[in-house]
Amino acid sequence: MFNIDQLGEYAKLLAGEQQAGPGTPNNYLRERLDENEEELHQYNTEVLSEKTPCYITPATEWLVDNFYLVEEHIQLARTHFPKSYNKEIPCLITGLYKGLPRIYAITVEYISHVDAQVDEESLRTFFQSYQQVTPLKLGELWAIPIMLRLILIENLRRITVQLRQDKRDRDLANAQMDAVEEVNSTKPSDLVKVISGMSAGELPVSSAYVSEFSKRLSAHNTSLKIVKNWFEQRLQEEGLSGEQLIHMENQYQAADQVSVSHSIKSLRFINSLDWRDFIEQISLVERILRTDPVQLYKDMDFISRDHYRHQVEKLAQQSECTEEEVARQSIDLAGVAMSREAEKRQTHVGYYLIDDGLKELTQRLGIRRSGMAAIRDFFKTYPLTFYTGTILLLALLGTWFFVHQINASALVVTGRTLFVVSLCFFIFLSQFAVFLVNYLSTLFIKPDFLPRLNFSASIPRNCRTIFVVPAMIVNKETVDKLVSDMELHYLSNPDANLSFALLTDFIDSGNEHEAIDNELLEYSRIEIENLNKNIMPGMIRFFTCFTGRVNGIRKRGNGWGMNANAEN
Repeated sequence: MFNIDQLGEYAKLLAGEQQAGPGTPNNYLRERLDENEEELHQYNTEVLSEKTPCYITPATEWLVDNFYLVEEHIQLARTHFPKSYNKEIPCLITGLYKGLPRIYAITVEYISHVDAQVDEESLRTFFQSYQQVTPLKLGELWAIPIMLRLILIENLRRITVQLRQDKRDRDLANAQMDAVEEVNSTKPSDLVKVISGMSAGELPVSSAYVSEFSKRLSAHNTSLKIVKNWFEQRLQEEGLSGEQLIHMENQYQAADQVSVSHSIKSLRFINSLDWRDFIEQISLVERILRTDPVQLYKDMDFISRDHYRHQVEKLAQQSECTEEEVARQSIDLAGVAMSREAEKRQTHVGYYLIDDGLKELTQRLGIRRSGMAAIRDFFKTYPLTFYTGTILLLALLGTWFFVHQINASALVVTGRTLFVVSLCFFIFLSQFAVFLVNYLSTLFIKPDFLPRLNFSASIPRNCRTIFVVPAMIVNKETVDKLVSDMELHYLSNPDANLSFALLTDFIDSGNEHEAIDNELLEYSRIEIENLNKNIMPGMIRFFTCFTGRVNGIRKRGNGWGMNANAEN
Protein backbone atom coordinates (compact mmCIF):
# COMPACT_ATOMS: atom_id res chain seq x y z
CA MET A 1 0.00 0.00 0.00
CA PHE A 2 1.38 3.40 -1.06
CA ASN A 3 0.31 6.86 0.00
CA ILE A 4 -0.07 9.71 -2.51
CA ASP A 5 3.60 10.71 -2.49
CA GLN A 6 4.79 7.13 -2.79
CA LEU A 7 2.41 6.52 -5.68
CA GLY A 8 3.86 9.50 -7.53
CA GLU A 9 7.45 8.36 -7.04
CA TYR A 10 6.62 4.79 -8.01
CA ALA A 11 4.87 5.98 -11.17
CA LYS A 12 8.01 7.87 -12.24
CA LEU A 13 10.14 4.79 -11.56
CA LEU A 14 7.72 2.64 -13.56
CA ALA A 15 7.77 5.06 -16.49
CA GLY A 16 11.57 4.90 -16.64
CA GLU A 17 11.60 1.09 -16.70
CA GLN A 18 8.84 0.28 -19.19
CA GLN A 19 9.59 0.03 -22.90
CA ALA A 20 6.66 0.23 -25.31
CA GLY A 21 6.30 -0.65 -28.96
CA PRO A 22 3.49 -0.67 -31.50
CA GLY A 23 0.17 -2.34 -30.79
CA THR A 24 -0.44 -6.03 -31.44
CA PRO A 25 -3.49 -8.00 -32.63
CA ASN A 26 -3.36 -10.05 -29.43
CA ASN A 27 -6.84 -10.31 -27.87
CA TYR A 28 -5.71 -11.77 -24.54
CA LEU A 29 -7.58 -9.16 -22.46
CA ARG A 30 -10.87 -9.81 -24.25
CA GLU A 31 -10.44 -13.57 -23.86
CA ARG A 32 -9.53 -13.14 -20.21
CA LEU A 33 -12.64 -11.03 -19.67
CA ASP A 34 -14.79 -13.85 -21.05
CA GLU A 35 -13.11 -16.33 -18.70
CA ASN A 36 -13.61 -14.03 -15.73
CA GLU A 37 -17.27 -13.59 -16.57
CA GLU A 38 -17.79 -17.35 -16.75
CA GLU A 39 -16.01 -17.93 -13.42
CA LEU A 40 -18.00 -15.22 -11.63
CA HIS A 41 -21.29 -16.45 -13.08
CA GLN A 42 -20.59 -20.03 -11.99
CA TYR A 43 -19.80 -19.01 -8.44
CA ASN A 44 -22.83 -16.76 -8.18
CA THR A 45 -25.06 -19.55 -9.52
CA GLU A 46 -23.59 -22.06 -7.06
CA VAL A 47 -24.22 -19.80 -4.08
CA LEU A 48 -27.77 -18.96 -5.12
CA SER A 49 -28.64 -22.57 -5.94
CA GLU A 50 -27.81 -23.85 -2.43
CA LYS A 51 -31.03 -24.58 -0.62
CA THR A 52 -29.45 -24.74 2.84
CA PRO A 53 -26.11 -22.94 2.74
CA CYS A 54 -23.93 -23.94 5.65
CA TYR A 55 -21.78 -20.85 5.81
CA ILE A 56 -21.60 -17.67 3.73
CA THR A 57 -18.49 -15.53 4.14
CA PRO A 58 -18.75 -11.71 4.22
CA ALA A 59 -16.89 -11.53 0.90
CA THR A 60 -19.46 -13.84 -0.69
CA GLU A 61 -22.31 -11.69 0.60
CA TRP A 62 -20.71 -8.60 -0.93
CA LEU A 63 -20.23 -10.34 -4.23
CA VAL A 64 -23.71 -11.86 -4.50
CA ASP A 65 -25.51 -8.70 -3.38
CA ASN A 66 -23.67 -6.58 -5.94
CA PHE A 67 -23.42 -9.07 -8.78
CA TYR A 68 -25.73 -6.96 -10.95
CA LEU A 69 -23.12 -4.19 -10.81
CA VAL A 70 -20.35 -6.60 -11.78
CA GLU A 71 -22.39 -7.79 -14.78
CA GLU A 72 -22.99 -4.19 -15.85
CA HIS A 73 -19.27 -3.40 -15.85
CA ILE A 74 -18.44 -6.59 -17.71
CA GLN A 75 -20.77 -5.52 -20.50
CA LEU A 76 -19.36 -1.99 -20.49
CA ALA A 77 -15.81 -3.31 -20.70
CA ARG A 78 -16.72 -5.57 -23.60
CA THR A 79 -18.49 -2.72 -25.43
CA HIS A 80 -15.76 -0.11 -24.97
CA PHE A 81 -12.83 -2.43 -25.60
CA PRO A 82 -13.22 -3.69 -29.18
CA LYS A 83 -10.92 -6.35 -30.56
CA SER A 84 -9.03 -3.80 -32.66
CA TYR A 85 -8.13 -1.61 -29.67
CA ASN A 86 -4.85 -3.45 -29.01
CA LYS A 87 -3.61 -2.42 -32.45
CA GLU A 88 -4.16 1.28 -31.72
CA ILE A 89 -2.41 1.65 -28.35
CA PRO A 90 1.25 0.87 -27.49
CA CYS A 91 2.11 -2.49 -25.97
CA LEU A 92 5.08 -3.41 -23.79
CA ILE A 93 7.97 -5.26 -25.43
CA THR A 94 9.75 -6.35 -22.24
CA GLY A 95 8.99 -7.33 -18.67
CA LEU A 96 6.20 -9.18 -16.91
CA TYR A 97 3.48 -7.64 -19.08
CA LYS A 98 5.20 -8.18 -22.41
CA GLY A 99 2.72 -8.10 -25.28
CA LEU A 100 0.00 -6.40 -23.23
CA PRO A 101 -1.09 -2.76 -23.59
CA ARG A 102 1.12 -0.36 -21.67
CA ILE A 103 -1.87 1.35 -20.11
CA TYR A 104 -3.05 -2.02 -18.78
CA ALA A 105 0.28 -2.67 -17.07
CA ILE A 106 0.31 0.83 -15.57
CA THR A 107 -3.22 0.44 -14.24
CA VAL A 108 -2.44 -2.99 -12.77
CA GLU A 109 0.43 -1.48 -10.81
CA TYR A 110 -1.80 1.31 -9.56
CA ILE A 111 -4.58 -1.09 -8.46
CA SER A 112 -2.12 -3.40 -6.71
CA HIS A 113 -0.69 -0.57 -4.60
CA VAL A 114 -4.04 0.86 -3.48
CA ASP A 115 -5.66 -2.54 -2.81
CA ALA A 116 -8.35 -1.88 -5.45
CA GLN A 117 -9.45 1.27 -3.61
CA VAL A 118 -9.66 3.74 -6.49
CA ASP A 119 -10.13 7.46 -5.84
CA GLU A 120 -9.71 10.51 -8.05
CA GLU A 121 -6.78 12.12 -6.24
CA SER A 122 -4.54 9.06 -6.20
CA LEU A 123 -5.49 8.17 -9.77
CA ARG A 124 -4.68 11.66 -11.04
CA THR A 125 -1.40 11.81 -9.12
CA PHE A 126 -0.27 8.44 -10.42
CA PHE A 127 -0.87 9.16 -14.10
CA GLN A 128 0.37 12.74 -13.96
CA SER A 129 3.58 11.55 -12.33
CA TYR A 130 4.01 8.83 -14.93
CA GLN A 131 3.71 11.37 -17.74
CA GLN A 132 6.41 13.54 -16.23
CA VAL A 133 8.79 10.88 -17.52
CA THR A 134 6.88 9.22 -20.39
CA PRO A 135 3.89 10.92 -22.06
CA LEU A 136 0.85 8.76 -22.76
CA LYS A 137 -1.21 8.93 -25.93
CA LEU A 138 -4.76 10.21 -25.92
CA GLY A 139 -6.03 6.75 -26.82
CA GLU A 140 -4.30 5.35 -23.74
CA LEU A 141 -5.78 7.98 -21.45
CA TRP A 142 -9.30 7.24 -22.67
CA ALA A 143 -8.62 3.54 -22.03
CA ILE A 144 -8.02 4.12 -18.29
CA PRO A 145 -11.66 3.46 -17.22
CA ILE A 146 -11.73 0.37 -19.45
CA MET A 147 -8.56 -1.00 -17.88
CA LEU A 148 -9.82 -0.25 -14.38
CA ARG A 149 -12.91 -2.32 -15.10
CA LEU A 150 -10.90 -5.20 -16.53
CA ILE A 151 -8.50 -5.27 -13.58
CA LEU A 152 -11.17 -4.95 -10.89
CA ILE A 153 -13.14 -7.76 -12.51
CA GLU A 154 -9.93 -9.79 -12.62
CA ASN A 155 -9.43 -9.06 -8.93
CA LEU A 156 -12.94 -10.28 -8.15
CA ARG A 157 -12.32 -13.41 -10.18
CA ARG A 158 -9.09 -14.10 -8.23
CA ILE A 159 -10.96 -13.83 -4.93
CA THR A 160 -13.83 -15.93 -6.29
CA VAL A 161 -11.48 -18.78 -7.22
CA GLN A 162 -10.18 -18.84 -3.64
CA LEU A 163 -13.70 -18.60 -2.22
CA ARG A 164 -14.78 -21.60 -4.31
CA GLN A 165 -11.81 -23.63 -3.08
CA ASP A 166 -12.51 -22.63 0.53
CA LYS A 167 -16.15 -23.59 0.05
CA ARG A 168 -15.15 -27.04 -1.21
CA ASP A 169 -12.88 -27.50 1.81
CA ARG A 170 -15.60 -26.42 4.23
CA ASP A 171 -18.11 -28.71 2.51
CA LEU A 172 -15.68 -31.61 2.93
CA ALA A 173 -15.20 -30.78 6.61
CA ASN A 174 -18.97 -30.61 7.13
CA ALA A 175 -19.50 -33.89 5.29
CA GLN A 176 -16.92 -35.64 7.43
CA MET A 177 -18.32 -34.21 10.65
CA ASP A 178 -21.84 -35.22 9.60
CA ALA A 179 -20.58 -38.79 9.19
CA VAL A 180 -18.77 -38.65 12.55
CA GLU A 181 -21.85 -37.31 14.38
CA GLU A 182 -24.10 -39.92 12.80
CA VAL A 183 -21.84 -42.81 13.81
CA ASN A 184 -21.36 -41.32 17.27
CA SER A 185 -25.10 -41.16 17.82
CA THR A 186 -25.81 -44.69 16.53
CA LYS A 187 -22.71 -46.83 17.11
CA PRO A 188 -19.80 -45.02 18.85
CA SER A 189 -17.59 -48.07 18.58
CA ASP A 190 -17.35 -47.54 14.83
CA LEU A 191 -15.70 -44.12 15.21
CA VAL A 192 -12.34 -45.80 14.75
CA LYS A 193 -13.44 -47.02 11.33
CA VAL A 194 -14.58 -43.54 10.33
CA ILE A 195 -11.27 -42.03 11.45
CA SER A 196 -9.43 -44.75 9.58
CA GLY A 197 -11.35 -43.92 6.43
CA MET A 198 -10.54 -40.21 6.76
CA SER A 199 -6.88 -41.01 7.36
CA ALA A 200 -6.70 -43.20 4.26
CA GLY A 201 -7.42 -40.25 1.98
CA GLU A 202 -5.59 -36.98 1.57
CA LEU A 203 -7.08 -34.38 3.85
CA PRO A 204 -6.72 -30.71 2.94
CA VAL A 205 -4.87 -28.72 5.53
CA SER A 206 -6.17 -25.38 4.37
CA SER A 207 -7.26 -22.78 6.89
CA ALA A 208 -10.88 -23.03 5.69
CA TYR A 209 -11.01 -26.80 6.24
CA VAL A 210 -9.31 -26.67 9.64
CA SER A 211 -11.48 -23.77 10.83
CA GLU A 212 -14.75 -25.45 9.82
CA PHE A 213 -13.75 -28.87 11.17
CA SER A 214 -12.58 -27.39 14.48
CA LYS A 215 -15.77 -25.34 14.85
CA ARG A 216 -17.95 -28.42 14.40
CA LEU A 217 -15.67 -30.48 16.63
CA SER A 218 -15.71 -27.97 19.48
CA ALA A 219 -19.42 -28.67 20.04
CA HIS A 220 -18.51 -32.22 21.16
CA ASN A 221 -15.69 -31.65 23.61
CA THR A 222 -16.11 -34.93 25.52
CA SER A 223 -17.96 -37.34 23.25
CA LEU A 224 -15.60 -36.96 20.28
CA LYS A 225 -12.34 -36.80 22.16
CA ILE A 226 -10.86 -39.57 20.01
CA VAL A 227 -11.61 -37.59 16.85
CA LYS A 228 -10.12 -34.46 18.39
CA ASN A 229 -6.93 -36.29 19.33
CA TRP A 230 -6.66 -37.74 15.84
CA PHE A 231 -7.18 -34.32 14.25
CA GLU A 232 -4.58 -32.61 16.43
CA GLN A 233 -2.11 -35.43 15.74
CA ARG A 234 -2.69 -35.08 12.01
CA LEU A 235 -1.97 -31.34 12.13
CA GLN A 236 1.21 -31.95 14.13
CA GLU A 237 2.40 -34.40 11.50
CA GLU A 238 1.98 -31.63 8.91
CA GLY A 239 3.83 -29.19 11.16
CA LEU A 240 0.76 -27.01 11.57
CA SER A 241 -1.11 -25.47 14.46
CA GLY A 242 -4.89 -25.51 14.61
CA GLU A 243 -5.12 -22.23 16.47
CA GLN A 244 -2.77 -20.59 14.00
CA LEU A 245 -4.76 -21.83 10.99
CA ILE A 246 -8.03 -20.65 12.53
CA HIS A 247 -6.50 -17.23 13.12
CA MET A 248 -5.22 -17.18 9.53
CA GLU A 249 -8.68 -18.08 8.22
CA ASN A 250 -10.19 -15.14 10.08
CA GLN A 251 -7.55 -12.88 8.60
CA TYR A 252 -8.13 -14.25 5.10
CA GLN A 253 -11.86 -13.71 5.35
CA ALA A 254 -11.36 -10.16 6.57
CA ALA A 255 -8.88 -9.47 3.77
CA ASP A 256 -11.21 -10.97 1.14
CA GLN A 257 -14.09 -8.89 2.45
CA VAL A 258 -11.99 -5.72 2.26
CA SER A 259 -10.76 -6.51 -1.26
CA VAL A 260 -14.24 -7.32 -2.56
CA SER A 261 -15.76 -4.25 -0.94
CA HIS A 262 -12.98 -2.07 -2.35
CA SER A 263 -13.50 -3.52 -5.82
CA ILE A 264 -17.28 -3.02 -5.68
CA LYS A 265 -16.93 0.55 -4.39
CA SER A 266 -14.33 1.27 -7.07
CA LEU A 267 -16.69 0.02 -9.77
CA ARG A 268 -19.29 2.42 -8.44
CA PHE A 269 -16.70 5.19 -8.43
CA ILE A 270 -15.88 4.54 -12.09
CA ASN A 271 -19.52 5.13 -12.97
CA SER A 272 -19.72 8.33 -10.94
CA LEU A 273 -16.48 10.03 -12.05
CA ASP A 274 -16.67 12.63 -14.83
CA TRP A 275 -14.06 11.03 -17.09
CA ARG A 276 -14.19 13.84 -19.62
CA ASP A 277 -13.01 16.33 -17.02
CA PHE A 278 -10.49 13.85 -15.57
CA ILE A 279 -8.87 13.05 -18.92
CA GLU A 280 -8.55 16.74 -19.75
CA GLN A 281 -6.83 17.35 -16.41
CA ILE A 282 -4.11 14.75 -17.04
CA SER A 283 -3.77 15.18 -20.84
CA LEU A 284 -0.55 16.84 -21.98
CA VAL A 285 -2.12 17.65 -25.35
CA GLU A 286 -4.97 19.44 -23.61
CA ARG A 287 -2.49 21.44 -21.55
CA ILE A 288 -0.68 22.57 -24.71
CA LEU A 289 -3.84 23.45 -26.65
CA ARG A 290 -5.05 25.61 -23.76
CA THR A 291 -2.16 27.97 -24.53
CA ASP A 292 -4.08 29.08 -27.63
CA PRO A 293 -2.86 32.65 -28.33
CA VAL A 294 -6.39 34.11 -28.50
CA GLN A 295 -7.46 32.13 -25.39
CA LEU A 296 -10.50 30.80 -27.23
CA TYR A 297 -9.86 27.07 -26.96
CA LYS A 298 -10.53 26.90 -23.21
CA ASP A 299 -13.93 28.59 -23.69
CA MET A 300 -15.15 25.99 -26.20
CA ASP A 301 -17.49 23.14 -25.31
CA PHE A 302 -16.19 19.64 -24.70
CA ILE A 303 -17.23 18.25 -28.09
CA SER A 304 -15.25 20.95 -29.89
CA ARG A 305 -12.17 20.49 -27.72
CA ASP A 306 -12.38 16.73 -28.15
CA HIS A 307 -12.61 17.16 -31.93
CA TYR A 308 -9.40 19.21 -31.86
CA ARG A 309 -7.65 16.56 -29.78
CA HIS A 310 -8.76 13.79 -32.13
CA GLN A 311 -7.35 15.80 -35.02
CA VAL A 312 -4.03 16.07 -33.17
CA GLU A 313 -4.10 12.30 -32.63
CA LYS A 314 -4.84 11.69 -36.32
CA LEU A 315 -2.01 13.96 -37.49
CA ALA A 316 0.41 12.26 -35.10
CA GLN A 317 -0.48 8.87 -36.58
CA GLN A 318 0.14 10.18 -40.09
CA SER A 319 3.52 11.70 -39.20
CA GLU A 320 6.56 10.71 -37.19
CA CYS A 321 5.78 13.33 -34.55
CA THR A 322 4.27 12.74 -31.14
CA GLU A 323 0.89 14.14 -30.21
CA GLU A 324 2.55 16.75 -28.01
CA GLU A 325 4.75 17.91 -30.90
CA VAL A 326 1.75 18.22 -33.21
CA ALA A 327 -0.08 20.33 -30.63
CA ARG A 328 2.97 22.57 -30.12
CA GLN A 329 3.42 23.07 -33.86
CA SER A 330 -0.20 24.19 -34.24
CA ILE A 331 0.19 26.59 -31.31
CA ASP A 332 3.44 27.94 -32.81
CA LEU A 333 1.72 28.65 -36.13
CA ALA A 334 -1.07 30.50 -34.34
CA GLY A 335 1.52 32.49 -32.39
CA VAL A 336 3.36 33.46 -35.59
CA ALA A 337 0.07 34.63 -37.11
CA MET A 338 -0.60 36.80 -34.06
CA SER A 339 2.89 38.33 -34.15
CA ARG A 340 2.42 39.44 -37.76
CA GLU A 341 -1.09 40.74 -36.97
CA ALA A 342 -2.80 38.37 -39.38
CA GLU A 343 -6.53 37.86 -39.68
CA LYS A 344 -7.96 37.08 -36.26
CA ARG A 345 -9.20 33.59 -37.07
CA GLN A 346 -5.66 32.66 -38.15
CA THR A 347 -4.46 33.31 -34.60
CA HIS A 348 -6.67 30.50 -33.27
CA VAL A 349 -5.20 27.00 -33.06
CA GLY A 350 -8.30 25.52 -34.69
CA TYR A 351 -7.48 27.30 -37.95
CA TYR A 352 -4.48 24.99 -38.36
CA LEU A 353 -6.13 21.82 -37.06
CA ILE A 354 -9.45 21.76 -38.92
CA ASP A 355 -9.54 24.76 -41.27
CA ASP A 356 -7.58 26.26 -44.15
CA GLY A 357 -4.35 26.32 -42.12
CA LEU A 358 -4.28 22.50 -42.03
CA LYS A 359 -2.23 22.40 -45.23
CA GLU A 360 0.46 24.60 -43.67
CA LEU A 361 0.54 22.44 -40.53
CA THR A 362 0.83 19.17 -42.48
CA GLN A 363 3.73 20.62 -44.48
CA ARG A 364 5.53 21.56 -41.28
CA LEU A 365 4.92 18.06 -39.88
CA GLY A 366 6.19 16.44 -43.09
CA ILE A 367 2.90 14.71 -43.91
CA ARG A 368 2.35 13.86 -47.55
CA ARG A 369 -1.18 14.61 -48.60
CA SER A 370 -3.05 11.65 -50.07
CA GLY A 371 -4.86 11.77 -53.39
CA MET A 372 -8.22 11.69 -51.65
CA ALA A 373 -7.21 14.64 -49.49
CA ALA A 374 -6.20 16.57 -52.62
CA ILE A 375 -9.62 15.87 -54.16
CA ARG A 376 -11.33 17.09 -51.01
CA ASP A 377 -9.23 20.27 -51.03
CA PHE A 378 -10.10 20.91 -54.67
CA PHE A 379 -13.78 20.33 -53.97
CA LYS A 380 -13.73 22.76 -51.03
CA THR A 381 -11.91 25.38 -53.12
CA TYR A 382 -14.02 25.03 -56.27
CA PRO A 383 -17.22 23.30 -55.17
CA LEU A 384 -19.44 24.46 -58.06
CA THR A 385 -16.83 23.66 -60.70
CA PHE A 386 -16.22 20.22 -59.25
CA TYR A 387 -19.92 19.45 -58.87
CA THR A 388 -21.17 20.61 -62.28
CA GLY A 389 -18.00 19.50 -64.06
CA THR A 390 -18.33 15.94 -62.79
CA ILE A 391 -22.00 15.79 -63.81
CA LEU A 392 -21.26 17.13 -67.31
CA LEU A 393 -18.27 14.83 -67.74
CA LEU A 394 -20.29 11.74 -66.84
CA ALA A 395 -23.18 12.78 -69.07
CA LEU A 396 -20.88 13.58 -72.03
CA LEU A 397 -18.91 10.35 -71.70
CA GLY A 398 -22.12 8.32 -71.53
CA THR A 399 -23.57 10.14 -74.55
CA TRP A 400 -20.35 9.68 -76.54
CA PHE A 401 -20.41 5.95 -75.81
CA PHE A 402 -24.08 5.82 -76.86
CA VAL A 403 -23.37 7.57 -80.20
CA HIS A 404 -20.34 5.38 -80.78
CA GLN A 405 -22.43 2.24 -80.34
CA ILE A 406 -25.07 3.52 -82.76
CA ASN A 407 -22.46 4.27 -85.42
CA ALA A 408 -20.86 0.87 -84.90
CA SER A 409 -24.17 -0.91 -85.34
CA ALA A 410 -26.02 -1.70 -88.58
CA LEU A 411 -28.65 0.94 -87.88
CA VAL A 412 -28.89 3.80 -90.36
CA VAL A 413 -29.56 7.03 -88.47
CA THR A 414 -29.54 10.42 -90.16
CA GLY A 415 -27.70 13.38 -88.65
CA ARG A 416 -30.80 15.23 -87.43
CA THR A 417 -32.33 12.12 -85.92
CA LEU A 418 -29.04 11.19 -84.29
CA PHE A 419 -28.75 14.67 -82.79
CA VAL A 420 -32.26 14.55 -81.32
CA VAL A 421 -31.77 11.03 -79.93
CA SER A 422 -28.37 11.96 -78.49
CA LEU A 423 -29.78 15.11 -76.87
CA CYS A 424 -32.59 13.13 -75.25
CA PHE A 425 -30.12 10.53 -74.04
CA PHE A 426 -27.83 13.30 -72.68
CA ILE A 427 -30.72 14.82 -70.70
CA PHE A 428 -31.69 11.40 -69.33
CA LEU A 429 -28.11 10.54 -68.45
CA SER A 430 -27.50 13.91 -66.78
CA GLN A 431 -30.27 13.11 -64.28
CA PHE A 432 -28.58 9.84 -63.45
CA ALA A 433 -25.23 11.67 -63.16
CA VAL A 434 -26.76 14.13 -60.67
CA PHE A 435 -27.99 11.25 -58.54
CA LEU A 436 -24.63 9.49 -58.73
CA VAL A 437 -22.58 12.59 -57.86
CA ASN A 438 -24.88 13.42 -54.96
CA TYR A 439 -24.49 9.89 -53.60
CA LEU A 440 -20.71 9.83 -54.00
CA SER A 441 -20.44 13.27 -52.37
CA THR A 442 -22.04 11.94 -49.20
CA LEU A 443 -19.45 9.15 -49.11
CA PHE A 444 -16.26 11.11 -49.77
CA ILE A 445 -17.06 14.70 -48.78
CA LYS A 446 -17.84 15.06 -45.10
CA PRO A 447 -19.43 18.23 -43.68
CA ASP A 448 -17.09 20.60 -41.90
CA PHE A 449 -17.13 20.54 -38.12
CA LEU A 450 -18.43 23.76 -36.55
CA PRO A 451 -16.70 24.47 -33.22
CA ARG A 452 -18.92 25.83 -30.48
CA LEU A 453 -18.35 27.93 -27.38
CA ASN A 454 -19.43 26.65 -23.99
CA PHE A 455 -22.30 28.72 -22.63
CA SER A 456 -23.57 26.11 -20.17
CA ALA A 457 -22.65 28.28 -17.16
CA SER A 458 -23.36 31.75 -18.55
CA ILE A 459 -23.07 33.91 -21.66
CA PRO A 460 -20.21 36.42 -21.53
CA ARG A 461 -20.94 40.05 -22.32
CA ASN A 462 -18.97 40.03 -25.57
CA CYS A 463 -21.23 37.19 -26.81
CA ARG A 464 -24.59 38.63 -25.78
CA THR A 465 -27.44 37.67 -28.06
CA ILE A 466 -31.19 37.93 -28.54
CA PHE A 467 -33.83 35.24 -28.87
CA VAL A 468 -36.49 36.36 -31.34
CA VAL A 469 -39.89 34.71 -31.85
CA PRO A 470 -41.68 35.71 -35.08
CA ALA A 471 -45.45 35.43 -34.77
CA MET A 472 -48.77 36.65 -36.15
CA ILE A 473 -51.23 38.46 -33.85
CA VAL A 474 -54.73 37.12 -34.52
CA ASN A 475 -56.60 37.87 -31.30
CA LYS A 476 -56.05 38.45 -27.58
CA GLU A 477 -55.74 34.72 -26.91
CA THR A 478 -52.78 34.62 -29.29
CA VAL A 479 -51.14 37.48 -27.41
CA ASP A 480 -51.66 35.73 -24.06
CA LYS A 481 -50.07 32.55 -25.41
CA LEU A 482 -47.07 34.42 -26.83
CA VAL A 483 -46.49 36.38 -23.61
CA SER A 484 -46.77 33.18 -21.54
CA ASP A 485 -44.23 31.43 -23.77
CA MET A 486 -41.86 34.41 -23.46
CA GLU A 487 -42.06 34.19 -19.68
CA LEU A 488 -41.25 30.48 -19.77
CA HIS A 489 -38.31 31.10 -22.10
CA TYR A 490 -36.86 33.68 -19.73
CA LEU A 491 -37.41 31.60 -16.58
CA SER A 492 -35.65 28.69 -18.30
CA ASN A 493 -32.72 30.89 -19.35
CA PRO A 494 -32.29 33.74 -16.85
CA ASP A 495 -29.00 35.03 -18.21
CA ALA A 496 -28.04 38.70 -18.03
CA ASN A 497 -26.66 38.67 -21.58
CA LEU A 498 -29.57 36.87 -23.20
CA SER A 499 -32.50 38.97 -24.46
CA PHE A 500 -35.93 37.86 -25.61
CA ALA A 501 -38.13 39.53 -28.21
CA LEU A 502 -41.39 39.10 -30.09
CA LEU A 503 -41.36 40.06 -33.76
CA THR A 504 -45.02 40.31 -34.66
CA ASP A 505 -47.35 41.36 -37.43
CA PHE A 506 -51.10 41.40 -38.00
CA ILE A 507 -52.82 38.88 -40.22
CA ASP A 508 -53.17 39.59 -43.96
CA SER A 509 -55.85 42.03 -44.97
CA GLY A 510 -56.98 44.03 -47.98
CA ASN A 511 -56.89 47.22 -45.91
CA GLU A 512 -53.92 49.01 -44.44
CA HIS A 513 -55.71 49.43 -41.11
CA GLU A 514 -58.33 47.29 -39.41
CA ALA A 515 -60.54 48.38 -36.50
CA ILE A 516 -59.09 45.73 -34.19
CA ASP A 517 -55.42 46.54 -34.97
CA ASN A 518 -55.00 49.37 -32.45
CA GLU A 519 -56.81 47.39 -29.77
CA LEU A 520 -54.53 44.35 -30.24
CA LEU A 521 -51.48 46.58 -30.40
CA GLU A 522 -52.33 48.33 -27.14
CA TYR A 523 -53.23 45.03 -25.43
CA SER A 524 -49.92 43.50 -26.51
CA ARG A 525 -47.97 46.52 -25.28
CA ILE A 526 -49.65 46.40 -21.86
CA GLU A 527 -49.04 42.66 -21.49
CA ILE A 528 -45.36 43.03 -22.33
CA GLU A 529 -45.02 45.94 -19.89
CA ASN A 530 -46.64 43.88 -17.14
CA LEU A 531 -44.32 41.00 -17.92
CA ASN A 532 -41.26 43.23 -17.66
CA LYS A 533 -42.51 44.77 -14.41
CA ASN A 534 -43.09 41.37 -12.82
CA ILE A 535 -39.84 39.76 -13.94
CA MET A 536 -37.41 42.51 -14.98
CA PRO A 537 -38.65 45.95 -13.88
CA GLY A 538 -37.84 48.77 -16.29
CA MET A 539 -36.37 46.52 -19.00
CA ILE A 540 -39.06 46.88 -21.66
CA ARG A 541 -37.88 47.24 -25.25
CA PHE A 542 -40.01 48.34 -28.22
CA PHE A 543 -38.96 47.63 -31.79
CA THR A 544 -40.54 48.57 -35.10
CA CYS A 545 -40.14 46.87 -38.43
CA PHE A 546 -41.92 46.73 -41.76
CA THR A 547 -43.41 43.59 -43.23
CA GLY A 548 -45.37 43.00 -46.42
CA ARG A 549 -48.81 41.60 -46.95
CA VAL A 550 -49.72 39.23 -49.75
CA ASN A 551 -51.84 41.85 -51.49
CA GLY A 552 -48.84 44.16 -51.78
CA ILE A 553 -49.99 46.76 -49.24
CA ARG A 554 -47.08 47.72 -46.95
CA LYS A 555 -47.92 47.30 -43.30
CA ARG A 556 -45.91 48.33 -40.26
CA GLY A 557 -45.00 45.44 -37.99
CA ASN A 558 -44.45 45.51 -34.24
CA GLY A 559 -41.77 44.14 -32.00
CA TRP A 560 -41.61 43.80 -28.22
CA GLY A 561 -38.69 42.50 -26.26
CA MET A 562 -37.66 41.49 -22.77
CA ASN A 563 -34.06 42.28 -21.91
CA ALA A 564 -32.09 41.49 -18.81
CA ASN A 565 -29.55 44.21 -19.59
CA ALA A 566 -30.75 47.80 -20.02
CA GLU A 567 -27.64 48.74 -22.01
CA ASN A 568 -28.41 46.32 -24.84
